[in-house]
Amino acid sequence: MEQLLIKSAGFLLLIVLGFAGKKVGLFRLEDRFVLSKVMLYITMPCLFISFFKDFTPVPTLILMFVLGIGANLVLCYTGLFFARNKSSTEKALYMLNCSGNNIGAYATPIIASIFPPAAVIATSMYDIGNSIMAAGGTYALAARYTDKERSMRWAVFFRRLFSSVPFDTYLIMLALSLLGIRLPEPVYEIAGMIGAPTIILTMIMLGITFDIDIDRHDLGNIVTILLIRLLGALAIATFAWYFLPLSQTEKMVLYLILLAPITSLTPNFCSQCGCKPSVYGALSSITVPISLIAINIIMMIF
Repeated sequence: MEQLLIKSAGFLLLIVLGFAGKKVGLFRLEDRFVLSKVMLYITMPCLFISFFKDFTPVPTLILMFVLGIGANLVLCYTGLFFARNKSSTEKALYMLNCSGNNIGAYATPIIASIFPPAAVIATSMYDIGNSIMAAGGTYALAARYTDKERSMRWAVFFRRLFSSVPFDTYLIMLALSLLGIRLPEPVYEIAGMIGAPTIILTMIMLGITFDIDIDRHDLGNIVTILLIRLLGALAIATFAWYFLPLSQTEKMVLYLILLAPITSLTPNFCSQCGCKPSVYGALSSITVPISLIAINIIMMIF
């Protein structure tokens, strides 16, 4: 648990540094677009490639993969339900921020340090489904509420889905893994080196976009989204605990996965949908300490 506390403290420090840098003039709010492009087109695809270095698909864990997609869809459309009477950009904000978890950079290291290797495999299988949604799937669903092409829903959905470089990267790497094809070892090493700064850039960008000057309406959206994430995660994990044929280890892991913070890509997609930076920046920042507290409580219960 000490490593968990250290990691979370480091995340919070990076957010504070980004916020402080903006206040003293080191960063500008517009810099978030540059950081977003660096992550979307360079570091995040490389990070996804490195994830598959030691990945081995396990057919018996297909249920975890299905849960990765299913949980995202449930939370995404739960968010849409609560935003049904709100503006188009707020609908996108709810859909993008109610779903998706930062598993690779946050949950996986915690699970690997506490549970046996089988738990890491289960986490990886869930993360495939989660990443399909977080790397472009949820964005493709949410973005149709913020443009004029709503009548072409499926065409626009698939166009956006496959125009996401992180999603395409994940899909290609998954296909190669299922076919038993491995890239040369140096490719994984170089990709891991380039992808490593992703979490650092993400936290700094969250600090830049964070704004404490939030009005009552925005505060209401933030609180509602956080409650949907927290209560939805507990509801899905509890349902799986009692009704799904998972091992006890997989059931415990599912709680930690669903309580992980918002994904690194969510702020980027929120920006592309025209959502308010101070709101999605605050949401992404706040979910880190909330996740830390929730995971510690769950671990004490277990």
